[in-house]
Amino acid sequence: MATWRDMEHLTHLRAQLARHQNECLRLEESINECADIAEIETLNLALMSAEREYNDCLAALQSAEEDSRKHAHSHPAVARGTGSGSGPGSWTPHSIHGVAGLVSNPSRPGTRAHLESQPDVVARHLAAAAKGAMDGAAADWDIFVSYSWRNSLEAFNRGQIDSDAGCGMCDPRDLARRLSNMGHPCWLDADRLEDGAPLYDHLVEAIKPAKFGIVCVSDEYVQSETCKLEFKFLHSRKIPYALVIVGAHKGKEWEDSVVKFLSGDSLYVEATGPASAGLSEETVERVWAVIGKSLPRK
Repeated sequence: MATWRDMEHLTHLRAQLARHQNECLRLEESINECADIAEIETLNLALMSAEREYNDCLAALQSAEEDSRKHAHSHPAVARGTGSGSGPGSWTPHSIHGVAGLVSNPSRPGTRAHLESQPDVVARHLAAAAKGAMDGAAADWDIFVSYSWRNSLEAFNRGQIDSDAGCGMCDPRDLARRLSNMGHPCWLDADRLEDGAPLYDHLVEAIKPAKFGIVCVSDEYVQSETCKLEFKFLHSRKIPYALVIVGAHKGKEWEDSVVKFLSGDSLYVEATGPASAGLSEETVERVWAVIGKSLPRK
């Protein structure tokens, strides 16, 4: 039978675990609300430390509960919630499941599509990846293409998104490949990353050496925390870029977004219309002309 001292120890560990949980929740909320990459990096380091403390405490609690069960030859009445490894409440630290699990899980509709619902994870790991990425890394591309999967008909046809409502005449993937074929290689996630790849490291390494950015903006784009963070990082690096307005129709939400605010008078190309129309040569040439104002023709 568990002793009074055992019960007191379990109660103490549960109280500690709850404090660590609250600290992790507080830091995650701060990261989610922060738009400054440097501040996100600082908060990220604090959160990783808090998660380590949470995991250490959780392991100690599970070990103590197991010892208590062995002594009592039955499950102690006080062991509720924590014995399963989930911790108090519904929060689970990311260090238990790992980012790779989020990216490679085949039940997800797609890496970017899933991460659009995980803004705190995106912010935290994009900042961490930025810290580790190297400036001036050798790159075989000139242009970084930022877009929402929800605007890609190819993504819909591949089953990576569940609706084609946001798909218009200009599929960003089609545009990127045509520009590459014309002489300005583009970095496109669909062609560069495999399922389970470390997304955040690759995003930062793709943006940093880019000479130009194509931002395929839409209402769906500004609804995505992943896309907005890509844009903010691109903007913070002072890499020249152009906006290409995509989607089945010209949305209004993006015009009131941080993307519109930060882009100011940046050059843009209108490329909206029904998906059935397809990407026209005229649209590609207009984008090519905008790129030519910043990059020499090849």
